Amino acid sequence: MFMEELPKSICIVGGGVIGVEMANILNAFGVDVTIVELMDTILPMVDAEVAAAMKDTLVKNGVKVLNGVSIKSGEKKGNGLLLTLTDGSTLECEKLLEAVGRQIVGEAYEDLNLDKEKKGFVKVSDETLQTSIPTVYAIGDITGRQQLAHVASEQGVAAVEHMFLGKKASAHPVPACIFTQPEIASVGMTEKEARDKGLAIKTAKFPFVANGKALTLGETEGFVKVIADERYGEILGVHIIGPEASNLISEAVVAMDAECTVESLGEMVHAHPTLAEAVKEAVLGVSTGMIHF
Repeated sequence: MFMEELPKSICIVGGGVIGVEMANILNAFGVDVTIVELMDTILPMVDAEVAAAMKDTLVKNGVKVLNGVSIKSGEKKGNGLLLTLTDGSTLECEKLLEAVGRQIVGEAYEDLNLDKEKKGFVKVSDETLQTSIPTVYAIGDITGRQQLAHVASEQGVAAVEHMFLGKKASAHPVPACIFTQPEIASVGMTEKEARDKGLAIKTAKFPFVANGKALTLGETEGFVKVIADERYGEILGVHIIGPEASNLISEAVVAMDAECTVESLGEMVHAHPTLAEAVKEAVLGVSTGMIHF
Protein backbone atom coordinates (compact mmCIF):
# COMPACT_ATOMS: atom_id res chain seq x y z
CA MET A 1 0.00 0.00 0.00
CA PHE A 2 1.69 3.20 -1.22
CA MET A 3 0.07 6.50 -0.29
CA GLU A 4 1.70 9.89 -0.51
CA GLU A 5 -0.88 11.34 1.85
CA LEU A 6 -3.37 9.98 4.34
CA PRO A 7 -6.99 9.64 3.22
CA LYS A 8 -9.74 11.20 5.27
CA SER A 9 -11.50 7.85 5.44
CA ILE A 10 -10.81 4.24 4.55
CA CYS A 11 -12.76 0.99 4.46
CA ILE A 12 -10.73 -2.09 5.36
CA VAL A 13 -12.20 -5.32 4.01
CA GLY A 14 -11.17 -8.09 6.37
CA GLY A 15 -10.83 -8.11 10.14
CA GLY A 16 -7.88 -10.49 10.35
CA VAL A 17 -4.36 -9.70 11.51
CA ILE A 18 -3.40 -7.37 8.65
CA GLY A 19 -6.75 -5.59 8.63
CA VAL A 20 -6.73 -4.94 12.36
CA GLU A 21 -3.08 -3.86 12.43
CA MET A 22 -3.69 -1.40 9.60
CA ALA A 23 -6.85 -0.14 11.31
CA ASN A 24 -4.80 0.61 14.44
CA ILE A 25 -2.12 2.46 12.48
CA LEU A 26 -4.45 4.55 10.35
CA ASN A 27 -6.76 5.33 13.27
CA ALA A 28 -3.76 6.59 15.26
CA PHE A 29 -3.02 9.03 12.42
CA GLY A 30 -6.56 10.37 12.52
CA VAL A 31 -8.07 8.52 9.56
CA ASP A 32 -11.77 7.62 9.80
CA VAL A 33 -11.57 3.80 9.67
CA THR A 34 -14.27 1.21 9.04
CA ILE A 35 -13.60 -2.55 9.16
CA VAL A 36 -15.95 -4.81 7.19
CA GLU A 37 -15.66 -8.45 8.30
CA LEU A 38 -17.85 -11.29 7.01
CA MET A 39 -17.47 -13.39 10.16
CA ASP A 40 -19.20 -12.52 13.40
CA THR A 41 -15.94 -11.54 15.07
CA ILE A 42 -12.68 -9.87 14.16
CA LEU A 43 -9.46 -11.87 14.58
CA PRO A 44 -11.24 -15.23 14.38
CA MET A 45 -7.93 -17.07 14.82
CA VAL A 46 -7.28 -15.75 18.35
CA ASP A 47 -8.99 -16.53 21.64
CA ALA A 48 -12.54 -15.17 21.65
CA GLU A 49 -12.06 -13.07 24.80
CA VAL A 50 -8.93 -11.46 23.35
CA ALA A 51 -10.70 -10.71 20.06
CA ALA A 52 -13.63 -9.16 21.94
CA ALA A 53 -11.26 -7.00 23.98
CA MET A 54 -9.53 -5.74 20.83
CA LYS A 55 -12.87 -4.93 19.21
CA ASP A 56 -13.86 -2.94 22.30
CA THR A 57 -10.59 -1.00 22.07
CA LEU A 58 -11.05 -0.26 18.38
CA VAL A 59 -14.61 0.97 18.88
CA LYS A 60 -13.53 3.07 21.87
CA ASN A 61 -10.90 4.69 19.67
CA GLY A 62 -13.45 5.55 17.00
CA VAL A 63 -13.02 2.66 14.55
CA LYS A 64 -16.30 1.35 13.14
CA VAL A 65 -16.43 -2.47 13.06
CA LEU A 66 -19.11 -4.11 10.91
CA ASN A 67 -19.41 -7.87 11.44
CA GLY A 68 -21.48 -10.37 9.50
CA VAL A 69 -21.50 -8.37 6.27
CA SER A 70 -19.42 -8.05 3.13
CA ILE A 71 -19.28 -5.67 0.19
CA LYS A 72 -21.83 -6.47 -2.50
CA SER A 73 -20.90 -3.73 -4.95
CA GLY A 74 -19.12 -0.44 -5.24
CA GLU A 75 -19.00 2.62 -7.44
CA LYS A 76 -17.08 5.85 -7.67
CA LYS A 77 -18.59 8.85 -5.96
CA GLY A 78 -16.71 12.11 -6.24
CA ASN A 79 -13.16 11.56 -5.05
CA GLY A 80 -14.10 8.40 -3.19
CA LEU A 81 -16.25 5.29 -3.25
CA LEU A 82 -19.85 4.38 -2.46
CA LEU A 83 -20.05 0.80 -1.24
CA THR A 84 -23.20 -1.28 -0.91
CA LEU A 85 -23.05 -4.01 1.76
CA THR A 86 -24.82 -7.36 1.74
CA ASP A 87 -27.30 -6.16 4.37
CA GLY A 88 -28.44 -3.36 2.04
CA SER A 89 -26.69 -0.53 3.86
CA THR A 90 -24.22 1.78 2.17
CA LEU A 91 -20.82 3.10 3.15
CA GLU A 92 -18.82 6.00 1.77
CA CYS A 93 -15.03 6.15 1.96
CA GLU A 94 -12.12 7.80 0.22
CA LYS A 95 -9.98 4.66 -0.02
CA LEU A 96 -10.51 0.90 0.22
CA LEU A 97 -7.98 -1.62 1.51
CA GLU A 98 -8.49 -5.32 0.80
CA ALA A 99 -7.02 -7.50 3.54
CA VAL A 100 -8.72 -10.86 3.10
CA GLY A 101 -5.84 -13.29 2.75
CA ARG A 102 -3.00 -14.17 0.43
CA GLN A 103 -2.68 -16.06 -2.83
CA ILE A 104 0.14 -18.39 -3.82
CA VAL A 105 2.37 -17.06 -6.59
CA GLY A 106 4.35 -20.07 -7.71
CA GLU A 107 5.72 -19.17 -11.12
CA ALA A 108 9.30 -19.28 -9.85
CA TYR A 109 9.16 -23.02 -9.14
CA GLU A 110 6.28 -24.34 -11.29
CA ASP A 111 8.66 -26.00 -13.80
CA LEU A 112 9.96 -28.27 -11.04
CA ASN A 113 6.54 -29.99 -10.79
CA LEU A 114 6.81 -30.37 -7.03
CA ASP A 115 4.09 -32.28 -5.17
CA LYS A 116 1.47 -29.93 -3.74
CA GLU A 117 -0.97 -29.94 -0.84
CA LYS A 118 -4.71 -29.64 -1.52
CA LYS A 119 -4.63 -25.85 -1.29
CA GLY A 120 -1.63 -25.55 -3.60
CA PHE A 121 1.10 -25.28 -0.99
CA VAL A 122 4.37 -27.12 -1.63
CA LYS A 123 4.41 -30.46 0.17
CA VAL A 124 7.40 -30.78 2.52
CA SER A 125 8.62 -33.02 5.29
CA ASP A 126 8.29 -31.25 8.64
CA GLU A 127 11.47 -32.98 9.83
CA THR A 128 13.71 -32.04 6.90
CA LEU A 129 11.85 -29.41 4.80
CA GLN A 130 12.58 -31.52 1.71
CA THR A 131 10.09 -31.44 -1.14
CA SER A 132 9.17 -34.34 -3.42
CA ILE A 133 12.57 -33.72 -5.05
CA PRO A 134 14.99 -34.54 -2.19
CA THR A 135 17.57 -31.98 -3.31
CA VAL A 136 15.00 -29.18 -3.32
CA TYR A 137 13.95 -27.68 0.03
CA ALA A 138 11.11 -25.25 0.70
CA ILE A 139 10.49 -22.90 3.62
CA GLY A 140 8.09 -20.12 4.53
CA ASP A 141 4.57 -19.35 3.41
CA ILE A 142 4.66 -21.67 0.39
CA THR A 143 4.79 -24.68 2.76
CA GLY A 144 1.35 -23.88 4.16
CA ARG A 145 2.46 -23.80 7.78
CA GLN A 146 1.94 -20.75 10.00
CA GLN A 147 2.60 -17.73 7.80
CA LEU A 148 4.96 -16.00 10.21
CA ALA A 149 8.46 -14.61 9.65
CA HIS A 150 9.93 -16.42 12.64
CA VAL A 151 8.47 -19.74 11.45
CA ALA A 152 10.11 -19.25 8.04
CA SER A 153 13.43 -18.39 9.73
CA GLU A 154 13.39 -21.54 11.85
CA GLN A 155 12.43 -23.61 8.81
CA GLY A 156 15.46 -22.14 7.03
CA VAL A 157 17.74 -23.16 9.90
CA ALA A 158 16.24 -26.65 9.96
CA ALA A 159 16.67 -27.04 6.19
CA VAL A 160 20.35 -26.04 6.28
CA GLU A 161 21.06 -28.24 9.31
CA HIS A 162 19.57 -31.20 7.44
CA MET A 163 21.52 -30.40 4.26
CA PHE A 164 24.90 -30.29 6.00
CA LEU A 165 24.46 -32.21 9.26
CA GLY A 166 21.66 -34.66 8.50
CA LYS A 167 19.80 -33.31 11.52
CA LYS A 168 16.01 -33.61 11.66
CA ALA A 169 13.80 -30.90 13.12
CA SER A 170 11.39 -31.47 15.99
CA ALA A 171 8.13 -29.71 16.77
CA HIS A 172 8.05 -26.76 19.19
CA PRO A 173 5.34 -24.35 20.34
CA VAL A 174 5.09 -21.36 18.03
CA PRO A 175 4.05 -17.91 19.28
CA ALA A 176 1.96 -15.54 17.19
CA CYS A 177 1.95 -11.78 17.72
CA ILE A 178 -0.30 -9.00 16.50
CA PHE A 179 1.23 -5.54 16.65
CA THR A 180 -1.75 -3.47 17.63
CA GLN A 181 -2.21 -1.08 20.54
CA PRO A 182 -2.32 -2.88 22.91
CA GLU A 183 -0.33 -5.78 21.52
CA ILE A 184 -1.70 -9.33 21.25
CA ALA A 185 0.35 -12.50 21.60
CA SER A 186 -0.57 -16.16 21.94
CA VAL A 187 0.79 -19.68 21.95
CA GLY A 188 -1.04 -22.99 22.05
CA MET A 189 -4.75 -23.68 21.96
CA THR A 190 -7.56 -21.19 22.40
CA GLU A 191 -10.26 -21.98 24.94
CA LYS A 192 -12.66 -22.96 22.13
CA GLU A 193 -10.11 -25.27 20.51
CA ALA A 194 -9.50 -27.02 23.83
CA ARG A 195 -13.21 -27.44 24.55
CA ASP A 196 -13.92 -28.60 20.99
CA LYS A 197 -11.38 -31.38 21.57
CA GLY A 198 -13.34 -32.45 24.64
CA LEU A 199 -10.54 -31.61 27.04
CA ALA A 200 -11.27 -30.92 30.69
CA ILE A 201 -9.69 -27.52 31.23
CA LYS A 202 -9.27 -24.68 33.70
CA THR A 203 -8.90 -21.05 32.66
CA ALA A 204 -7.85 -17.90 34.46
CA LYS A 205 -7.37 -14.25 33.51
CA PHE A 206 -5.19 -11.71 35.30
CA PRO A 207 -5.82 -8.07 34.34
CA PHE A 208 -2.96 -5.64 33.84
CA VAL A 209 -4.86 -3.10 35.92
CA ALA A 210 -3.78 -5.18 38.93
CA ASN A 211 -0.11 -5.20 37.90
CA GLY A 212 2.19 -2.61 39.49
CA LYS A 213 4.47 -2.10 36.47
CA ALA A 214 1.50 -1.64 34.14
CA LEU A 215 0.12 0.98 36.51
CA THR A 216 3.40 2.91 36.51
CA LEU A 217 3.54 2.74 32.70
CA GLY A 218 -0.04 3.93 32.42
CA GLU A 219 -0.84 0.90 30.24
CA THR A 220 -3.40 -1.08 32.19
CA GLU A 221 -5.60 -2.28 29.35
CA GLY A 222 -5.77 -6.03 28.75
CA PHE A 223 -5.02 -9.28 30.52
CA VAL A 224 -3.11 -12.55 30.52
CA LYS A 225 -5.23 -15.68 30.02
CA VAL A 226 -4.01 -19.21 30.74
CA ILE A 227 -5.68 -22.44 29.67
CA ALA A 228 -4.55 -25.57 31.47
CA ASP A 229 -5.41 -29.25 31.64
CA GLU A 230 -7.62 -29.74 34.70
CA ARG A 231 -6.11 -33.05 35.79
CA TYR A 232 -2.39 -32.76 35.11
CA GLY A 233 -1.84 -29.01 35.06
CA GLU A 234 -0.34 -29.02 31.56
CA ILE A 235 -0.27 -25.55 30.01
CA LEU A 236 -2.39 -25.81 26.86
CA GLY A 237 -2.48 -22.17 25.82
CA VAL A 238 -1.51 -18.65 26.88
CA HIS A 239 -3.13 -15.55 25.40
CA ILE A 240 -2.10 -11.98 26.17
CA ILE A 241 -3.52 -8.62 25.22
CA GLY A 242 -1.69 -5.75 26.82
CA PRO A 243 1.64 -3.93 27.13
CA GLU A 244 4.69 -5.79 25.75
CA ALA A 245 2.58 -8.87 24.96
CA SER A 246 4.98 -9.85 22.16
CA ASN A 247 7.82 -10.05 24.69
CA LEU A 248 5.87 -11.63 27.54
CA ILE A 249 4.72 -14.57 25.42
CA SER A 250 8.26 -15.97 25.26
CA GLU A 251 8.03 -17.14 28.88
CA ALA A 252 4.95 -19.16 27.98
CA VAL A 253 6.68 -20.62 24.91
CA VAL A 254 9.65 -21.79 26.98
CA ALA A 255 7.38 -23.20 29.69
CA MET A 256 5.26 -25.15 27.22
CA ASP A 257 8.29 -26.45 25.32
CA ALA A 258 9.83 -27.63 28.61
CA GLU A 259 6.47 -29.20 29.55
CA CYS A 260 6.22 -27.15 32.74
CA THR A 261 3.04 -27.59 34.73
CA VAL A 262 1.13 -24.59 36.03
CA GLU A 263 2.28 -25.51 39.52
CA SER A 264 5.98 -25.45 38.62
CA LEU A 265 5.73 -22.23 36.61
CA GLY A 266 3.70 -20.60 39.37
CA GLU A 267 6.46 -21.36 41.88
CA MET A 268 9.13 -19.57 39.84
CA VAL A 269 10.24 -16.23 41.27
CA HIS A 270 9.45 -13.21 39.08
CA ALA A 271 11.13 -9.86 39.63
CA HIS A 272 9.02 -7.00 41.00
CA PRO A 273 7.76 -4.71 39.63
CA THR A 274 7.56 -6.24 36.15
CA LEU A 275 4.90 -6.97 33.58
CA ALA A 276 5.96 -10.63 33.71
CA GLU A 277 4.34 -10.90 37.11
CA ALA A 278 1.00 -10.86 35.28
CA VAL A 279 1.96 -14.15 33.61
CA LYS A 280 2.79 -15.70 36.99
CA GLU A 281 -0.50 -14.48 38.48
CA ALA A 282 -2.55 -15.92 35.60
CA VAL A 283 -0.75 -19.24 36.01
CA LEU A 284 -1.47 -19.18 39.74
CA GLY A 285 -5.11 -18.63 38.82
CA VAL A 286 -5.31 -22.16 37.39
CA SER A 287 -3.25 -23.72 40.20
CA THR A 288 -3.04 -22.47 43.79
CA GLY A 289 -4.85 -19.15 43.31
CA MET A 290 -3.90 -15.58 42.39
CA ILE A 291 -2.31 -13.34 45.00
CA HIS A 292 -3.10 -9.83 43.79
CA PHE A 293 -6.49 -10.21 42.18
